[in-house]
Amino acid sequence: MTQPPPAPDADSAARLIRHLVTTDRDAAVLLTAHPGPHWTLDLAAAVWSLPVPETRARLDRLVHSGVLTRHDDGHHTMAIEVRAALERTASTVLLPGCRRARARVVSHYAEHAIAADLALDPGRWRWHPPMVEQVRLTTRDQLSSRAQAHAWFHDELDNLREVAGMAHRTSHHQQAVLIAEAIGVWDELQRPSGTRGIIDLGLASAESLGDDGAHALMHHAIALWHLRRREHDLALASINYALALWMSSEQPRRSHHYHKRGLTHFYLAVSYAYGQASHHLMAAHYAQLALHSGEELGWRRDIAVARYRQALPLYIDEHWTQTAALLQSALPPLVENNEELMAAWVHRDLCEVLMDLGRYDSAHEHGQAALALAPQEQAPLLCGQVHESLAWVARKQGDHDLARDHFERAWSCYAPLDSPLAVQMLVSSLDFTNPST
Repeated sequence: MTQPPPAPDADSAARLIRHLVTTDRDAAVLLTAHPGPHWTLDLAAAVWSLPVPETRARLDRLVHSGVLTRHDDGHHTMAIEVRAALERTASTVLLPGCRRARARVVSHYAEHAIAADLALDPGRWRWHPPMVEQVRLTTRDQLSSRAQAHAWFHDELDNLREVAGMAHRTSHHQQAVLIAEAIGVWDELQRPSGTRGIIDLGLASAESLGDDGAHALMHHAIALWHLRRREHDLALASINYALALWMSSEQPRRSHHYHKRGLTHFYLAVSYAYGQASHHLMAAHYAQLALHSGEELGWRRDIAVARYRQALPLYIDEHWTQTAALLQSALPPLVENNEELMAAWVHRDLCEVLMDLGRYDSAHEHGQAALALAPQEQAPLLCGQVHESLAWVARKQGDHDLARDHFERAWSCYAPLDSPLAVQMLVSSLDFTNPST
């Protein structure tokens, strides 16, 4: 691993900056428009509005001069004293350039967050169709898969936190909301710490916009955050408020189709929240509303998700044959629309219900299909639940070694997660060790 050089003191940093040629010094000053801790090649190209080859050459010069340190992962960092010296040298002439550079940084992160979000959840309704469609039409190859999207969010989380704050402070409110929306979805999958601050910035920007759709979207993100911490009352309050906001908004500049699709989205969100809180009749009610709305629009993805939401109350009431039929009807539209993660959840639930029906081989097949779609590094909580289900299938088939292997894999998925929900599942999975169960 490359060892960073010793950090210079203030005088050394000032001398280093003075020895730069003017063009490189101005370029280094523009880099400080980015508030985060590291720079990538793509980010520097956005800051400088340069093609990648010229950007790479300029970065090489700044690394050689000691302004930047290049790390093995390709990221570049800047010593605190060097950054401070550059910020002090920003002349009045450069200030407009710095403002434009800040706007480019915000746009860069908003567009990349949308691209990563599209890779994770391609068919979900989204609040800002024009910007999303623009990104969809110019999909970045490096963010075209779920694995790449997860890696990008993981690597850029600290930068996203800083950029979301800058976006809000500089009145780039749409971008702040879009970054927060994308973070909320990734947070649901990975459970990282420190994402609530980004969501709160998105909420503040939504309030500044005065847009009920953005406001509702951020309360949905807050509801999901509470659900992951088993704070059901707070989650239900947030998601019902989000639905009320959307239903009361006329969205005069948007089409009926857009508003109806958003309504379906929030019905599904409310159904999910009630299901997580074990209010299964309410979950079924909102799933039915979503199904009617989705059928009116002919949106197969939403119809499939509504059927999936309807299956849980049936499963709780032990209507296993009906549950299996409903889940199996939901799978084809999800696969057709590349909704791999949602399809993985359906496969996992089919594993459970088919096990209860005594169809162990089919249950095992659906569990393996879920694992293929949701590896541990991309969806650790789901992966752990699938391994737990497969452990019980193997146990019922009398293969205790395989059961133990799946249980240990489930344990390895749950243990690192920073979530009370994961802790609860970890504790409940200890039932597996009880021979009487």
